[in-house]
Amino acid sequence: MAGVLESLKPLVTLLGQAENPADVCRQLSSAADTEPGHVLIKRLAASVVDKPLASGVLCHAGVVDESSRLLPTAVVRLAQAEALVEALCENQCDLVVTVPAFLRSALSELVSERPAVHRPRETSETLVGLAREAKKRLVIAAPFLHRDLMGSLLPHVRRLLASGGDVLLITRALTSPGGRQSRANLEAVQVLTKGTMRHRERLTIRSWEEPTLGIHCKVMIADGRVAYLGSANMTVHGTSAHAEVGVLLKGPQVSVLSLWLDQISGVLEERSARLTTEGRNPCGAGAQPREHH
Repeated sequence: MAGVLESLKPLVTLLGQAENPADVCRQLSSAADTEPGHVLIKRLAASVVDKPLASGVLCHAGVVDESSRLLPTAVVRLAQAEALVEALCENQCDLVVTVPAFLRSALSELVSERPAVHRPRETSETLVGLAREAKKRLVIAAPFLHRDLMGSLLPHVRRLLASGGDVLLITRALTSPGGRQSRANLEAVQVLTKGTMRHRERLTIRSWEEPTLGIHCKVMIADGRVAYLGSANMTVHGTSAHAEVGVLLKGPQVSVLSLWLDQISGVLEERSARLTTEGRNPCGAGAQPREHH
């Protein structure tokens, strides 16, 4: 058994480059029933970065022979690879950090002195990457926003909405009276609303308008399958100037997180409607949180 698993390691590693490794493995398993070996090689190559490795790892795994012909063991080997991939992907997370200028040399030193330490992902690139990857739905939640960061997300939000996808934004202090509105949040939201006028019906915005901070989670979720979860606000400083820490999370817990954000959205909608019906000042007493830029 150990020998079988060893032969599958290169294939599982290569599959890790795919956007959704488990899906690619399932597609290969299904194709192995009806398609020749060279087609499986092309399918795998199309899903990964190191395309030239596709033929070699499938041969090493016992899926095809050296002439790219499908082997009798192909379906079993791909099923075993799928099980390994799913086990590795379950609740997988990568470290995500914001590294201000004064900490860049410290991070480089850490990585260079410890070969086992992989350089963590950076917050700004991670957030933009999630927006770029989203094909059906993007969820953004943060108490503090900035128009420049929203501007970097806008092309991907516009593309997603135009293709029939949905975007949910959860924040705070967009309509609060009495001078408690967040000008920075308003400007950030306007970047999205003005930039997506043709598809506004697919853009949902929820805002906490009552006393206290109310909404403090910092989350971005693409298609309910991969999520950023961390300390960074969706601001320029949160993604470039402050020392922040988070994770890029994959696995079953992402769908639970997505459902929780939907619950928050629903409660915010209900509370806003009730306060409006009652004619109450939704802001009431209480100190206004300091703006985070």
